[in-house]
Amino acid sequence: MRRTFPPVYSPVRLRSLVRALGAVIREHNGEAYRDEPWGECFGGRRVLLTDSCTGALTLALRHTGSANAAPLVALPAYACPDVATAAIGAGGRIALYDIDPHSLSPDWDSVLRCLMAGATHLVVAHLFGRVVDVSIASDLAKRYGAVLVEDAAQGAGGSRNGIPAGKLAGISVLSFGRGKGLNSGGGGALSVTSGDWEPFRTEFPQNIPMPGQRAALAALARVAVVQWLSQPWIYAWPSRIPTLAIGQTVYREPQPVRAPDAATRVLITEALELSSTLLPTRQEAEAWYYRELIEWPDILITAPADGERSGALRFPIRIAPEMAAALRRFGAARSYPRTLRDYPEIAPHLTGISNTCAGAQELARNLHTLPTHGLMQERDRRELVHALVRTITRR
Repeated sequence: MRRTFPPVYSPVRLRSLVRALGAVIREHNGEAYRDEPWGECFGGRRVLLTDSCTGALTLALRHTGSANAAPLVALPAYACPDVATAAIGAGGRIALYDIDPHSLSPDWDSVLRCLMAGATHLVVAHLFGRVVDVSIASDLAKRYGAVLVEDAAQGAGGSRNGIPAGKLAGISVLSFGRGKGLNSGGGGALSVTSGDWEPFRTEFPQNIPMPGQRAALAALARVAVVQWLSQPWIYAWPSRIPTLAIGQTVYREPQPVRAPDAATRVLITEALELSSTLLPTRQEAEAWYYRELIEWPDILITAPADGERSGALRFPIRIAPEMAAALRRFGAARSYPRTLRDYPEIAPHLTGISNTCAGAQELARNLHTLPTHGLMQERDRRELVHALVRTITRR
């Protein structure tokens, strides 16, 4: 069988797995989670680690804004449905704003309509490593008294004007899932500036009991297995098993926010140390794709703007689904095949704010991503691009 590449991949080193195993063996069940040591890892910001980015965003929405009213959360219509899960888990209603299909940036007029209609929270999300101009979002949120939350789950080392994604707003959330560039197999973080931490102090559960040893060992085993299954000479087999739902985007019901297990906490530290060595590989691949596809501007997302340093988590292009079929073994993937409006589980929580979200609908139909990870060498990318160009010219 020919090699098949995963759409996204971030390695977890063997020594990291060994250190995580040691932490699990040493840890006492029921130990309370404490946030104090984590500030140094995040540039001096106050940090609360959670079992997922969804949990971190839930806390951010639940414990900000008015204590007397449920949040009305403005979310990008094209995004992972987990952002809606977080808003629903926080007891909120949802207003959707549109996304510019050419740049993956928020449609600011659409955002403005949400804020004028009374949105209490504005969530901006970096997609595939492309970094939103959070300063625009900040100005709009301040003008209308809304709480701004930066969703840096896919920020993956990107930055704006030298400030890393995850530090561009007073409140930010991050993800350490296997597809997010900072890979610990799971876990998330709520990161806030020191000045913004005080309102959270009495609200956040500082003594969440952490999962026991058995759960931590199971999580660590999953990380190791996923690393093995992601290798190109193996990945074809699990990718063809429907019950594994690999690469599928599904809605998850809200769950109680939990602390990360001992293994995940160690792997988060290791992922932060490794991230700077993985970023140049992804950025080099992104620049390579732009050079090779320069003759096909209609399929390209706009290149990073001045001051934007892309994290290049994946390389997004706009092609019809039938064109992408021949590219799947190279890791080309359709990311979010539906807008948030199209999930029946989310629909009851939407407000009637009038945003057509035509850009998000176009992205849901046609946006696919090409791999930038280190498992693909230039010869593999070249074979992918040749297959893509053959598909384009046949149409």
